[in-house]
Amino acid sequence: MLINHSKKILQILIFTFPLFMVVGSAIVNLSTMIISIIVLFFYYKEARAELFKNKIIIYLCLFFFYIFLNALINFSNIFTVGKSLGYFRFLLLSLSVFFVLTSMSEKQKSYFIYFNTFLIIFLCLDIIYQYNFNINLLGFKASFCTTDTNICERFAGMFDTELVAGAYLSQIGLLILFIITMTNNNISNLYFSKILIFSFFLFLFITIIITGERNAFLIFLLCIFFMYSLQKKLLKIFTSLLMLVLILFILIKNSNSVNARYYDFNKGWANIENSTIKDKIISSPWIFHYRAAFELFLEKPLLGHGPRSFRNKCQTTEIDKETLKKRVYYKDFRACSSHPHSYAFEFLSEYGLVGFLFYVGLIAIFFINLYKIRNKKKNKEFFLFIATSSLILAIIFPLKPSGSFLSTFNASMLFYVIGFNMYFFKEIK
Repeated sequence: MLINHSKKILQILIFTFPLFMVVGSAIVNLSTMIISIIVLFFYYKEARAELFKNKIIIYLCLFFFYIFLNALINFSNIFTVGKSLGYFRFLLLSLSVFFVLTSMSEKQKSYFIYFNTFLIIFLCLDIIYQYNFNINLLGFKASFCTTDTNICERFAGMFDTELVAGAYLSQIGLLILFIITMTNNNISNLYFSKILIFSFFLFLFITIIITGERNAFLIFLLCIFFMYSLQKKLLKIFTSLLMLVLILFILIKNSNSVNARYYDFNKGWANIENSTIKDKIISSPWIFHYRAAFELFLEKPLLGHGPRSFRNKCQTTEIDKETLKKRVYYKDFRACSSHPHSYAFEFLSEYGLVGFLFYVGLIAIFFINLYKIRNKKKNKEFFLFIATSSLILAIIFPLKPSGSFLSTFNASMLFYVIGFNMYFFKEIK
């Protein structure tokens, strides 16, 4: 009886988890804690040890254990050590998603799709409303607004001051879109269903651009590129990316907000007259962060400085001291931040070469799994595995700016998607 109740609670939590991410980090942390307890209890009672033979799960166990061990070696305070141990909850989140999907009926899966489709559409409409009126349906104001021109550059909608709406839509939104695409057989008119899906695709992309999150925009483009590349559909790559870039160009020409975020965003970096492209690049805030992270990596190249160390250690770097001395020249941009804005440099500075190899290995695992299924039957699960693998690779792609890898919001989305990816991989084997 207790196991049956725990299964139902777990299903509800996984079912509504995308909504929890909208509410805020506190509810996400609470829900992942409950999810972790339930799934541990379930696997203990059911003795489902065979799941831990899964190579991705074993790899992620080693990965999180290394982070915990790294925190002990680079001990700064008990809070950091405890937090590093708590990162295991993200692995348990993936396991929970995997388990729930294997136990859900087709009807329950349909409810999941309907619920989250309406959620994504509502969030997009709210952001578009905020874009037009600088305030959303709950009264949350837009961000990065100038008082003289009344132009705002960032729109988070229901996320309020957390500027993560674009990241959410480019990850959870795309995940839902992929699932919808492969479950549209219930619509009798196939042509009509394709129009609906294509409209949703464009609607999602345009909303992501409006949010002003350039990283989310890159995730979207990279995901489409990887997805069609892996299926060797070169014409679709060209036409899709050309269409998306054309949409961006039209919005830049007709929207001051979009223009400020995607075209004129480098004007305020540094006071350099007649600056070249090289000058603009090396004076960008991202390069400052990367240089600080690389300085820290050179200090402790093997194991790094420990989890969440960049925000404090970066103050000792030469590049940060330089930006402080020349604050007028650099317009108050500093090398210091809460994270290096790059997963690659974050792993190098905080977890060293060992941690960086774990990061590279994680990327390699998804490519290996893609290679394994190349000759499998091209069914619904095959497509969804390709799609979710492409999304994961776009999220963790090393040559783009990013947030902090193990922040509550970023890690929750990533490992939620990984849970789906594990399930689809199992279904096509």
